Amino acid sequence: MKTAKDRNYTKQKILLWFFIIAYSAFGLYNFFAYGSQLYEYFFISVFFLVIFFWIKRFKLSSSIIILMALVPFLHTVAMIPFFVNGEEFTIYNSQFNYQFDFITHVAGFVIASLIALQIIYNKNKKVKVWVLTAVFFALIGLGACFEQCEFYGYYVFGFGKGTFHFGEGDNSANFGPWGDSMTDITANILGIMIGYLLHFGSLRIRRAVSERR
Repeated sequence: MKTAKDRNYTKQKILLWFFIIAYSAFGLYNFFAYGSQLYEYFFISVFFLVIFFWIKRFKLSSSIIILMALVPFLHTVAMIPFFVNGEEFTIYNSQFNYQFDFITHVAGFVIASLIALQIIYNKNKKVKVWVLTAVFFALIGLGACFEQCEFYGYYVFGFGKGTFHFGEGDNSANFGPWGDSMTDITANILGIMIGYLLHFGSLRIRRAVSERR
């Protein structure tokens, strides 16, 4: 007989399959309709596939899984072209430009920090300060790795759309490409800080509620 935990894992696997199929279909549609690169959607699908097979090891909540799916959704939707008076735009090259890129970085690292903290606290309810500090800086390092990927991607592929190209959303108002990298890293740090605040704020609220019962 399946336990409540097993039933929850089954629901999460169905959820993950939905996101794998949805992003794969979304990528194929954008590829044939707009000539978008497929590798981004491939990496997203593989990421969810890894979570699918290791779901019991990660012990993520369903809400975190849904939030994980929303982060690349913001980025991929922003690259879909729309037309105004016959001229092609995307959210990245419209009036939002680098501001939207800032939002996606903040949102992405809010989720990344919540995932990391949930995994850590699932393994040990009492986590030392040095571990939390190490995780904080590891997440900053992860963000810096993304900036390196953008640079090497630009070095190999040049200008264009997508994570491994330099193009829409990859500029700052006054400082050019290097300003974009620093803005992205600043947005990542802000996202990590918000994630920490949300995690420990929710822990404090849950503790206060349980003490009242």
